[in-house]
Amino acid sequence: MILHAVEVAASGATVHVYTQDTDVLLLALRRVPQLGRNSALIMGTGECLRTVLLQPIYDALEPTKAAALINWHALTGCDTTGHIRGKGKQTCFKAFMTSPPDVVSSLKMLGEGDSPSEEVLDGCEAFLCSLYCPKGVKHSRAISLRWHLFKMIRLVKCEIILLFNAVRPIILSKSSHVLTKNSKRLPCSLSIVSTIYDNHHGIKLSR
Repeated sequence: MILHAVEVAASGATVHVYTQDTDVLLLALRRVPQLGRNSALIMGTGECLRTVLLQPIYDALEPTKAAALINWHALTGCDTTGHIRGKGKQTCFKAFMTSPPDVVSSLKMLGEGDSPSEEVLDGCEAFLCSLYCPKGVKHSRAISLRWHLFKMIRLVKCEIILLFNAVRPIILSKSSHVLTKNSKRLPCSLSIVSTIYDNHHGIKLSR
C-alpha cells in the first residue's frame, strides 16, 4: 500500500491513504519524505472520520526516530510478533522517545541484511534493558541488569528480616491476653513490613 502511495506521490499527486490500521501509520511515517508534505491518513468511520497529517508527526519525531518507529513496533509487539511481558506500548514508547541516538540508529537498522549486526543486537539489548532498569539506574547489558536486580531483591529481603527481628520483641512484650486475642493477626506482621519495603524500593516480591 505504502509503496503504491509513494509511486503516486512521485507523479505529483497529493496522497491521502484511507486506513484503520495503526501499522499503516507507522509505515507511512517512514516514507513521509517520499509521500510529500501534504500526505495524510484518513482514519475512522462514518461521522468520526478524521484526517491525520503525516508531516507534523514526522517533524516532531525527527527523521531517525520516524524511520525506526516501525522496527520499534515489531520489537515491542505487533500483529506478527510477541509482546514484552509486563510492558505496554505506552511504557515502551516513552523509553523509545528517551533512547540515546545510538540505540535509535540500531533500531532503525533492524531488519536490514540477512541477520542483525552486532551493533543492532547491542542497541536492541540496551533498549530492552531500559524498560526494566529501576529509576535512576542505567544498564545496557542484560547480564549486568539481572545481577543488579538480584542484589536488590536480596538486599530488600535482608532488610525485611532485620526490621521484623526489631519489631518482634515489641510484639512479644505484650501481655499474654493481648497476644492470645490477636494471635491470628501476628502472622500478617511480616507481610505488612514486606509491603512497606516493596513500596519503598519499587519492587514486587513473590510471597
